[in-house]
Amino acid sequence: MAGPLAGLRVLELARILAGPWAGQILADLGADVVKLEPPGGDISRPIARSYFYSVNFNKRSVCVDSQTAAGKEIVQRIAASADALVANLRPHATERMGLGAARHPRLIETHLTGYGWSGPYAKRPGIDPLAQALMGLERAQGGPDNPPVFPAQLAPTDYTAGAMGAFGTILALFARARTGIVQRVECDLLSGGIVLSSQWFTRYAGRPERPLSDKEQYGLHPFHRLYRLRDGWIYLVAESAGERRAVCAMLGVAAPQDALSGDGHPLGAPFARALAQRLQERATAEVLSHLRAAGVPSSEVRAPDPELFLADPHAHANDMVAVCQHPRAGTLRVAWQLTRFAATRASAGLATPLLGQHTIAVLREVGFGDKEIEALLAQGVVKVEPP
Repeated sequence: MAGPLAGLRVLELARILAGPWAGQILADLGADVVKLEPPGGDISRPIARSYFYSVNFNKRSVCVDSQTAAGKEIVQRIAASADALVANLRPHATERMGLGAARHPRLIETHLTGYGWSGPYAKRPGIDPLAQALMGLERAQGGPDNPPVFPAQLAPTDYTAGAMGAFGTILALFARARTGIVQRVECDLLSGGIVLSSQWFTRYAGRPERPLSDKEQYGLHPFHRLYRLRDGWIYLVAESAGERRAVCAMLGVAAPQDALSGDGHPLGAPFARALAQRLQERATAEVLSHLRAAGVPSSEVRAPDPELFLADPHAHANDMVAVCQHPRAGTLRVAWQLTRFAATRASAGLATPLLGQHTIAVLREVGFGDKEIEALLAQGVVKVEPP
């Protein structure tokens, strides 16, 4: 089969990260995602190119000056051809553009915002580090004895909220098909933060204290932490009693009864220091071989280089890397098909578009003739960036 969303069109009015990530997931699943951009383009084109190439892969770009009367009409006609709208603008911005149930009664609207459509925070700027700060994620990342830490370049609430927005869009389309009911979907960065720390957003009698990393930020306790080895680093997670005995046997140490507790952080205890000292004398390949043979979950710690994944034989064996030619970037490799289906072929795999690259094609699809398109180009209402 074609992708599960093949035949559906999504109009994307989004920039930077959460909204475009939602659109990219939908495109990956087969939807025709038409990214609407102003004459200057999505602001992440020049300032965050790595983001842009990744989260706008497999989409088509239409560049329209929606401040003009002719541009407004183009947006309306594209919206009329769409099944869903994905936006990460301020609340009610799409209504001011004339997009909504009044003119498009079958259009599913998905809105990704910083803090939702209502409430005292609704008008605050929706920026990932601010949402992290408000939800306590930066304090949790820093640990109890450190100042807060910003996990640079990860944008966890953006990506989580974007994935939830894509999920909500699919469910709303499913509900529309079953019941005929058209509804708005809302997701925000605070919801993304809750997903990331969901077990701690509860209160009940006897709830244990949230475990946090040690001051050096190596991990939670001796059996759940980073270890420096002679020639690299590993992370091991020994949860069961058998796994922990295997770790101790490999290193020739005995675990005390209070190995995971005691005064201060567990990683400051003598037993934890002894494990670290023993492992620091061993080679990575040898340690991983022993741990995996004993069934102890563990992994080498790789450098933060995407090439390691994009060239990984496991990624290619599972068709998780798309390769295509981009007119500016040359050979473009992108992680894709993060959800795969046994009886579904991959989507088209379009290279990340240039600004307005598909403007003419989409205008034709929504009923504009060639002479009308020529006039719109001449007037600067629409734009096509040359290769």
